[in-house]
Amino acid sequence: MANSTADMMPGGLESDEESSPFEISLITNSVLNALLIPICIAGNVLVLAAVWRNPSLRTPSIVLLCSLAVSDLFVGFLVLPVNIAIARFILSGSSSYSRLSQASLVLTIQLCCVSLETMTAISVDRYLALRYHMRYPNMMTSRRATCVAATFWCKNVILSLLSIWKENAILLVVVVFVALLQFIESFDTINIRFTPNSKPYRV
Repeated sequence: MANSTADMMPGGLESDEESSPFEISLITNSVLNALLIPICIAGNVLVLAAVWRNPSLRTPSIVLLCSLAVSDLFVGFLVLPVNIAIARFILSGSSSYSRLSQASLVLTIQLCCVSLETMTAISVDRYLALRYHMRYPNMMTSRRATCVAATFWCKNVILSLLSIWKENAILLVVVVFVALLQFIESFDTINIRFTPNSKPYRV
């Protein structure tokens, strides 16, 4: 590897022998990402196509699931290819990938936050369906689920773009927010587990 590549490696690695594990990890990661791209795209396209062709499936939970599928689809279309491109630049010794790295950070914050928020919303939806199954149809509708999903996307577009100017501050906010989401999801899971047997209004 050229000296410029060694300079970019963690811990100031300078020799080819010391950098080889890093190179191997980049190549391995790129290969795995390349294998995941068609699986990620095909799986989520099938989910969205099934819901599109069957309006009867569009319950609140499925609407949220579609939001999750869209975020995962963008991961397959954008995040994984960008990460492969960044690894290619590093391995070739080029240092002109800073904008790609910034784009990867913005996309990662956007899509990861949307995915985590949507999974939390799904767990809350399941808890409401189980705990308040008689009132659930009035509490949660497909339109409300769509509004919730749209709110997640709009908020996280702003949050991810702010990372361009205040990267460290935004990353701290994301870490705290993720911890909060995990707490809410764990709370819902525990409550669902110990709620007396009763059937949710809809799946």
